[in-house]
Formats: sequence, C-alpha cells, structure tokens
Amino acid sequence: MLQEKDISIIREILHATANGPFFKDNWEFSIIFGVTFEEFSQVAANWPKNSLPEETVSLAINNCFNNLLGFPHGCEKNWNEWISISEAELKVVFERWRKQRGLEKQTSYFSGLE
Repeated sequence: MLQEKDISIIREILHATANGPFFKDNWEFSIIFGVTFEEFSQVAANWPKNSLPEETVSLAINNCFNNLLGFPHGCEKNWNEWISISEAELKVVFERWRKQRGLEKQTSYFSGLE
C-alpha cells in the first residue's frame, strides 16, 4: 500500500517532469514516456485523482520514475530544486509503487538494457 508520503513524492516528480528542466523542449517526450506531453501534464495536474484511463496514468507514472532515474536528462544539478528525496530514496518509492501495482521488481527500465 502506498504511504501518504509516496503519494506526495509521486505528485512532486510528476510536477518536476512536467514543469522542471529535466525534459524541457524534448521533442521525443511522447516516445520516451509513452504518453503525450498533454496527457502527462493532465496526470500531473490531477494526481492522485484522474479522469484519464488508468493505463495512461500508470504509464505516465511508471515512465516518470524510469526517466528521472535512468534517462540521461543532464539535470542532476537541479534535482534538489525539484525533488525532495535522493535518487536512492526515489528508487525505494518506485519499488513500492510497482509492488502495489502488481508489477515485477525492476528499479529502472534502463537497468534492463545493460
């Protein structure tokens, strides 16, 4: 079960992804996230309640975790301005979220590519 802090952290990373420097002006946003920027922004604006299909919400959140933790966004120096926990702590929240969703343990899509 997600803790209240997890819900808050997910809100934080959705906001950081939608509004921060991590994926700004990235023409391949929909390719790397699996949803359009508009869909992602709607998920971010309405988390934890959302009227989008559950598949869209789940994909946006899963890929938000994946891309913040594994995509070479080049904004590591901005992390603490947007996200209140470390990457290691975010991985733990990611694992809890995936477990709650019934998904296999995997901290990052990118770790499977090694």
